[in-house]
Amino acid sequence: MALSKLFDLTDDLARINFDNKKSWETSSLIDIKNGLYLMLFVNSSDHEVRDKNINKKTGAIGKTIVQSNSMSIKYGKFEAGFIPRMQGYSQHLHRLPDLNLKIFPQIVQKCYCLDLTPMIRLAPRFNPAAIYESLWNRCLHLYFKDQGILLEDQNMRSEYRFLKSSCSTKMHDFVEKTFLESIGRSIDDSFLIFSEKLFKSS
Repeated sequence: MALSKLFDLTDDLARINFDNKKSWETSSLIDIKNGLYLMLFVNSSDHEVRDKNINKKTGAIGKTIVQSNSMSIKYGKFEAGFIPRMQGYSQHLHRLPDLNLKIFPQIVQKCYCLDLTPMIRLAPRFNPAAIYESLWNRCLHLYFKDQGILLEDQNMRSEYRFLKSSCSTKMHDFVEKTFLESIGRSIDDSFLIFSEKLFKSS
């Protein structure tokens, strides 16, 4: 029984205006409430892409998300909706020196989403994104490490994975969809093993 579903949301994401609430409230993506995601960021500028968090020790604005003229990979979970999670990126990502210039989702070259929403509909007290994020992240880390495209000496727990400058800026197939789907099947199998007990306690 397939519960999770993998979507390529790259084009859908590009059509959303995150400054216009109606734009994302009327998007079909609003129904994706819980899941896991994978994004490929491309920065063709001489300036780094950063978030807006301030380093308390140095006072510097933001940590580096994508190095100049480079690419990075970001994967993780969302527990309160795909669009609200992406809206957070829209608010925080910028390219120095202009902190107010909105560059998301223009820098997203690829965005995959593993929708786990059906699981929370079956078991309302179950949070699949929180439970399966570790599996998702670990599998992706090992996959990209095996591909030899990651810069060396990166902490595995880092939110953003920097890619080698030798990688092509046209990596439309930077990950095999079949690999992502295989993670989804593993998650489905795991959920179904103990779902009967979950449903009884719901």
